[in-house]
This record gives sequence, C-alpha cells and structure tokens, in this order.
Amino acid sequence: MDLAQRARIYSPFAAVRGHSEKNHEEEMKLYRIMRLKLTDEDAERLAAAISDIKKDMEITVVYFRTNSDEPTFGDYAELSGKVVEVNAVFGYLKIKTERGNALTKPENTVISFRKIADIRPVSFV
Repeated sequence: MDLAQRARIYSPFAAVRGHSEKNHEEEMKLYRIMRLKLTDEDAERLAAAISDIKKDMEITVVYFRTNSDEPTFGDYAELSGKVVEVNAVFGYLKIKTERGNALTKPENTVISFRKIADIRPVSFV
C-alpha cells in the first residue's frame, strides 16, 4: 500500500458537514465577554498614545472585537503590525499585518479608536 492510500485511511472523518464549525460557534458564545469601560486615567493615557502614533511605526494594539449578533459582547484581540494610516477625523487606525505564510499577501486591519484598550510600540528582543 502506497503512502497516499495509508494517509487516507487515517485522515479525519466528519460524519456531518458543518458540525465542527457549529460547535466552534457555540463554544465562542460561552467565552464571550462584555466590553470593559476605561477609567479616566486610562482614557487620557490612551489618547496620548494615539496622538504619538506616526505612519510606518510598528505597534501592538489590544482592541475589542464585537460579535455580530450582540455588539456589546465579544472578545479582546491583540494585533501587531505597521501603521498604514492614523485618521483623527474619523477616529481609526489602519494597520498592515503579516498573516499566514510567504504566499499570502499582508492585510490591512481598520480599528476604531473607541475599541482600543491598549497601544504599545513593538519591542524587538
């Protein structure tokens, strides 16, 4: 028996299509959290950090991702990348992130200032 046929024997079996995706959605509902309110001191510190951000800076942003079903619930995500745009008028950051492998192209992620919980420069070790 050649190696490809042996691999097919031991490959995972999904009896019901979409079952694992539905389980993942249900699992994510269990781990959703409510958005935290920033203190006045944290809001001032964050506003100062946002005003210091310049184009092409490497930063790490912690922000709240909302759930499409219930906008008050979601989770906090951390994203590192290079700043493409800081738009103070409309209140958002655009960050270029390297995702996947060398074959995938970088993505631009837009994050609203209102959803940011923390910003810090990327430190290289």
